Amino acid sequence: MGKGSALGIFLAIILGIGGIGIGLYSLTKINQVSTQPLQTKIGASVYVNESYSESDYAIHTIHFDNESYDYNDDFDLTTDTFTTPESGNYLIIGTVTVSSFQDAEILWVTVYVNNVKKIESIAQSGDSGRLSATATDVLELNVNDTVVLKQMFEAGDFREIDGGKESTYLTIYKIDS
Repeated sequence: MGKGSALGIFLAIILGIGGIGIGLYSLTKINQVSTQPLQTKIGASVYVNESYSESDYAIHTIHFDNESYDYNDDFDLTTDTFTTPESGNYLIIGTVTVSSFQDAEILWVTVYVNNVKKIESIAQSGDSGRLSATATDVLELNVNDTVVLKQMFEAGDFREIDGGKESTYLTIYKIDS
């Protein structure tokens, strides 16, 4: 046997041992992953698809009619309420856009948890047109807490809550596991 063939056999043995090592390592990692509990995403994003009219000087719950996503059916479109399935920290973003505001009219957007105001944002119109306000924060919530987005405006008449995914929406996402 020549030097070249001995070197070839030596390299083949080294590669074979390396391949077995990689295979055993991969099998160990697959076993570790398969025995870990699956982490479920928790969250929902809903929006007003069809614009609708509301009166001023009263607090109104936003009536959502469409979902972008709802991972575990935690948002109830009939009651416009998100119910937390687990305790933890939740990122909450609620935006309301109202059309036909006049100069100096005011829009309040609030997030209520268990019927208690937790987040509020206020916007004042500087001219005629659409006005948006966004209430956002991270809240520590308990299992079965309810989250609702509400608005009130001071406008002297009825106004349209604008529809569209980017206009009036509520996004809630659990950020810890």
